[in-house]
This record gives sequence, C-alpha cells and structure tokens, in this order.
Amino acid sequence: MLDMSLDDIIKKDGRKGNKSGRGGRGRRNYRSNGNGYGRQFGRGRQFGGGRQSGGGRRYTPYQHTRGGSVEDIALGPAQNRAVKVSSNSLVKKVAGAIAHCVRIGGAPPAVMCTGPGAINQAIKAIAIARRYLTDDEEENPTDIIAQPQFDGQSDQLVIRLRRSRPIDMSMDYSDLTATPGSDPYKVAGAIAGKIRDGERVGMNAVGANAVFHAVEAIAVSRTYLREDRIDIKFAPSFTKVDDPRKGECNAIHFATLSRRLN
Repeated sequence: MLDMSLDDIIKKDGRKGNKSGRGGRGRRNYRSNGNGYGRQFGRGRQFGGGRQSGGGRRYTPYQHTRGGSVEDIALGPAQNRAVKVSSNSLVKKVAGAIAHCVRIGGAPPAVMCTGPGAINQAIKAIAIARRYLTDDEEENPTDIIAQPQFDGQSDQLVIRLRRSRPIDMSMDYSDLTATPGSDPYKVAGAIAGKIRDGERVGMNAVGANAVFHAVEAIAVSRTYLREDRIDIKFAPSFTKVDDPRKGECNAIHFATLSRRLN
C-alpha cells in the first residue's frame, strides 16, 4: 500500500523542480496554469476488487510505486496508476495532479480515499480537474468520468477515472437529493429504477456526509443494475441548491452516465 499521501508527493515534486525532460508515452510540452501543474496544449456493497484492466493485467491501484512523483504516476503502469487523497488534501492541488497525469500520460490515475472527509475532497478535486481539462476549447478539450469501487463493507474507496469526450451537462436530469441521513440503498434503488426507465439521473449533495452517501448510492446501484446488463459512471460538478433553512448552498451535482453492456 502506498505510504505517501498526494500532499507528500506534491511536496516531493516541488523539491525536484517538476522536471519535464523525461520521455514517455503521450508526452508533450506544457506550461504552468497557476495551480502548480502544467496545462497541456496540442453494506451489500460488492465491487469486485482486483478487476482485470486492459491487456489482461490485474487492476492493482494499491501496488503502485512507493514514494513516486506525480510524473512517475502519470507515466507508470496503467494497472496501478493511482493517487491517495486524505481529508486534509488541498483539492486544487489534487485536481492539478489528476489533470497533469492526463496531459502528460494520456490517462487519469485512480483516486484512493477512505472515509467521508477524504471522499468529499476527492470528489471536489475530480470536479475541478474536469474544469481544468475542458477549459481550453481550442486545444481538443477532454473530460473524465468516474466509477466508485468500495473495498467490501469498509469506507475504503477507489474511484476509477476514465478519459472521455466533454460531457454535456446541459441535458435534462431527473434529480435526486442525498443528505447526511440518506439510506444509500434506498437512493440506489431510486437511481436504478429511473435508469431502467431510460431517464438521465442526477443527484445533489451538500456536505461531506451527503457526498459520501451519494457515492455509496451510485456504487450500490451498479450491483442493482448488473442483471440488467447496465453499468453506470458519474461526472461530478459544482452547483447551487436552495435549502429551506439555510438559503442558497454550494453543492456537488453527480450526473450519472449509463451504458448497456454487450
């Protein structure tokens, strides 16, 4: 298991001067974008740990290089390319690292996190990384989508990220709400039912515990949809919601994306 957090890796990169002279797959020139990384131009939860990745290689995110830099992760083996996020991680730096991996390595890393605080920071970082990657409309913008995989009954989570075309967030979504007191299994049932009916499902969450339950619900809904040969991923973004007691609040919006399996 990785014994350094992403914050430690970022500090390590800073001491190394963030060198750009190494060669590697998909490597191109980049320049600073102000976030510390380069911008490129040119409970019944069963989530099957250790799934196979491309080329028949076992997917093992917890076995990547100890003490590696963000550059090492970006150019490392795809089956164990991952970063670790804690509840104290700075979301813009995590987002910069995710975008950096995509820009120089061609693919995003998995994100490892444990507990509501860390998962909340990871989701916010993914939302910001999506914005970084789609910001430059003139340079082939790209996007990322996410899929949660819990380790059995624990709060240990791997969020697998995939590169994708920019996602149209203006489409109509049938919105649900996750709260700190939500039962993720009931929310998962609502997600699965709407997707079976052909609806696009969105979900709003305010606060770390609500975000945690939203991610749980998406993960559980995958198991509910397995017999229907449907898989889902999600794309997080920031939004505003009206709370009857608090007024307008910042929230995370989860846009779910369904795909029928062959």
